[in-house]
Amino acid sequence: MTRGIPSTLNLLAWVVVAAALGWRAHAWERPAAVVMGVSAREVEALCARTGYPARDCWDRLGVIGVAAALVPEERLSDLAADGRLLGFSKAEWEKWSAMGLLAPGATLKPSVVWIRDRAVLSRAAAAARSAGIAVSTSAAGGFFFMEFPDRFPWGGLSAGIAPEAARTLSRAGMTPVLGADAADGVPGDAVLSAWGRELGRVDLALDASGRRCRRAVFGGTGRLIVWRLPPEWGVEKCIAALRESLKELRKRGVEFSLPRPREEQGLGRGWLWKALLGLVALAGPLLAVRFALGTLKAVKTWARREMPLASPVLEIAAGLATCWGVAVLAGLGARVAAFHAGGAMAPGLKVWCLAAPLALGLLSLFPPPWSGVRRLGEAPITVAFLAKALALAALAFACLDAVDDPLASAVGRVLDVFPGEALWWLPWQWRGVLLGLPCLVRALELVGAGWGRPGGDGGPQPAGDPRPWLLLSLFGPASLIMGLSNVGLPLMEALRHSLLALALGSAIGAFPRLRRP
Repeated sequence: MTRGIPSTLNLLAWVVVAAALGWRAHAWERPAAVVMGVSAREVEALCARTGYPARDCWDRLGVIGVAAALVPEERLSDLAADGRLLGFSKAEWEKWSAMGLLAPGATLKPSVVWIRDRAVLSRAAAAARSAGIAVSTSAAGGFFFMEFPDRFPWGGLSAGIAPEAARTLSRAGMTPVLGADAADGVPGDAVLSAWGRELGRVDLALDASGRRCRRAVFGGTGRLIVWRLPPEWGVEKCIAALRESLKELRKRGVEFSLPRPREEQGLGRGWLWKALLGLVALAGPLLAVRFALGTLKAVKTWARREMPLASPVLEIAAGLATCWGVAVLAGLGARVAAFHAGGAMAPGLKVWCLAAPLALGLLSLFPPPWSGVRRLGEAPITVAFLAKALALAALAFACLDAVDDPLASAVGRVLDVFPGEALWWLPWQWRGVLLGLPCLVRALELVGAGWGRPGGDGGPQPAGDPRPWLLLSLFGPASLIMGLSNVGLPLMEALRHSLLALALGSAIGAFPRLRRP
């Protein structure tokens, strides 16, 4: 009896730590903060198509929660195309010079632009200064002349936002955001700068499903959601659809504003919290799998003696539950660290959270020296060698994929084909559900089957090497920790997703066993 007291106290200590972290993680919870925006050109096209007053449209958009307007960046070539400045190509200049149409000393040169409006001159001069280009200016005959260095491509200089568009948006209470407009066939910017910070941009169609909207909003703090307005819908239908979408998001606690920069700094220095987050993400998956194996061993002895008919299902279920509990505990710590580190996990840190545990697990499960590596130059290439190389390349790709998440987007597109909203979170947890947790089920089964062999107790022989399955199983707790570290997602919602991921991944891992005779 007394031997069980330290274990009980140890368990109670872990429960207290988990409760404290859960309370602090909830206290430091940061609601999903996003800015809703639309394309200024799409609004203009929508109003021009229907004859609706643009100012009234902007006012109605502001009332329902739209605060930003995406305005494309103008360049000096755009000003030349609109006739606000005159520029001449080298071919035109050579042709007119050869025909004798140019007077000696004429300012008609490829490097000289003609400007009549002083405001346009100021914009062109500002564009040259921002690019660090020295220009000379002069005036004659009612024109201003700006001469660039010879053969300099002045048409590509940025002229910023058109003053007319800026004034219109300012009167409507909108904030203009400079960025590429996907409506013009230009790829949208992944990151935009506005309000003194960088924002992740996500484009959404008005008819996007609810699961796609939630993934866009809860995917991280500090995002600009650009709603695409189809002109054929008309003003009334577009505003009505946008109002319903924003109403549903408000019900889920989404704030249509950004935290103040002072709040983003949190306690301490940001790099210390990022280092702590990286440490938790490194140790958490390894500890979760290790504790799962320990629980399997402890429960197996008791189950074989007290409930032999429930073995090995009981010990595998206990190992999975322990893995989930340790991953949740580490996830709560990662959530607290992520809150003070800025609230959004950078792509490099996501790769670290996946690759670092796998690298350390690879060294632990397959320790050096690797004798086969020294014989690579001499041994012939076999099918087994190619299979191992492809497996390692797939592991590396699954980790590096976290930079842009193309596979997560593919999983989301597949989900959008099917009805229902229950699995809208699956693209964030696909590594754990499809790889980590099913492999953990198989690893626990193999370890349980071969546990008694070293002792010679006549137990069943192992059905295979569990080490590759244990290595892949690290994806499970790593995905759970990354999901819980998303401070923009409510804590209870993140915990519910982790439980659903555990159930779904375990079911996938147990399915091949259920099919056995």
